[in-house]
Amino acid sequence: MSASNPVAELFAKILAISQSRSGIPLATRDDLIFQKFSCPPFIPQDEENEGMWYVVNKLMDSLFGVENCKENLRRGKYGIEVVIDYLKTARKHSSWNADELLVLKLERIYQCLKGKIYKFDLETDPPKKPSPKKPQKKISTNEAPLDQSKAVSVSSTQTSSTSNKQLSSSKPKNTPKLTPGNPEATSNPKKRNKNKSTQQATALKFGINQTSLSRWLKEKATIQKRVTYNGGTVKRQRTAAYPQLKQALFNWFIEAQSRQMPINDNILRTKAQKFANLLTIDLKLSNGWLYKFKNRFHINKIELHGEAGSVDKDEAEVARKQVLAIVEGYEPHNVYNADETGLLYRMPPNKSMATETCSGLKGSKVRLTYHLCCNADGSDKLEPLVIGNAKRPRSFGKKLASYWGYDYHFNKTAWMTATIMAPWIQKLDDRFRREKRHVLLLLDNFSAHLKGLEGLSLTNLKVEFLPPNLTSVLQPCDAGIIRAFKAYYRKQFLEFAMTRYEEDPEANGTTVFNINQLEAMHMARSAW
Repeated sequence: MSASNPVAELFAKILAISQSRSGIPLATRDDLIFQKFSCPPFIPQDEENEGMWYVVNKLMDSLFGVENCKENLRRGKYGIEVVIDYLKTARKHSSWNADELLVLKLERIYQCLKGKIYKFDLETDPPKKPSPKKPQKKISTNEAPLDQSKAVSVSSTQTSSTSNKQLSSSKPKNTPKLTPGNPEATSNPKKRNKNKSTQQATALKFGINQTSLSRWLKEKATIQKRVTYNGGTVKRQRTAAYPQLKQALFNWFIEAQSRQMPINDNILRTKAQKFANLLTIDLKLSNGWLYKFKNRFHINKIELHGEAGSVDKDEAEVARKQVLAIVEGYEPHNVYNADETGLLYRMPPNKSMATETCSGLKGSKVRLTYHLCCNADGSDKLEPLVIGNAKRPRSFGKKLASYWGYDYHFNKTAWMTATIMAPWIQKLDDRFRREKRHVLLLLDNFSAHLKGLEGLSLTNLKVEFLPPNLTSVLQPCDAGIIRAFKAYYRKQFLEFAMTRYEEDPEANGTTVFNINQLEAMHMARSAW
């Protein structure tokens, strides 16, 4: 990212000012800022058409709106640093095109950290000049004296009228109405009382009832908590039905999440029913109830990546240190990794937008296996080794795979075997011997890899096997290389299908995805 980029500049300025001001609270894992921004950004299924900016904007406004920015800002690795990491990841999304809008949000945070947007304390009202006293009218001795009770009544009425006029004249004309959903206004009465102003005078100043003000002050902690969590848009507080049930269910959800327990709607509904039975609550747990519960506690659906989640972290850390010791002494361009992946090259999309219910397409299980290999700095990507189940696919015509420039092999299962692996390793060693390079190759302990190495005499290629059951966290190709390869292939495959659909008036959802093996191999080569 260029240093002149305004977003990058604001990231740097926000980090600098947050680190230099000790008065800004230090965030912890329990703070709302960490809980909302610690998960990687993703677009929920029901918001796929909105794009990443819609998700980011909604989340930013919920914590850093005009009313609640100051209350939620925290510094440190669990605070503003987590927010910036979240935004950096969001900007890499393919649907992102909102840097100009993001600048406005970041500028608000920056100004809030500098203390220029919000006056955190109310300024004390300047002393008022005493109004000049009007000369009292002397009562003539010749006039008939008033009845004593009437005189007292008239005097009391005049005094009350004068007092009301003075109080109404002190009331500002354009004062915002005090409501529970307005955090700035909610904090004003507190400051007023610190300045020794009575609740009655404060109520008159803001045009509210003194009884309401007294109740809000008693419920101050609850009001501030709700405003902080829900943003500054709430105008009325509604008590949730069965709050004990919902809080118990949310606490259980947080505990299960910390233990990496996968949770879906059915599990959540079952647990809610158990809590309802314990609390003797007769409740129908409909989809609507579940949706509102998840929305209230900001619970979203995410995709789980299975293998990495089953790895013991301590064991993985020990193995990682072992791998670092193995690669020590090798330059990055001399460290290679290879792995296989299956490519379902005709698989149509399994999701679609529609205005009515419609059936999907039958998924094609036709597969090619790709053996991919590259070095650590990305300067050398070897030509993929392709394995299919046809000796000479029809799409090749009468030509061999070598004519098309592919290293193609075949067997009934279209998978890697020792008889395919051994020549590939030997060929790689021969190449590095010609180049006078000593190279390290990292492989997982797949049986075809182990057997393929038997009987080989390698001179310039050293093969090391990664620890078993830990390849999901140690293997470089599993860290995003294979995923990127498949994503690029998928993009080209869908573009090819759309072009075919637009050019052929008789094409339909079935025929546009029916590509041959050679077409798929051409697209895969481009994706790699």
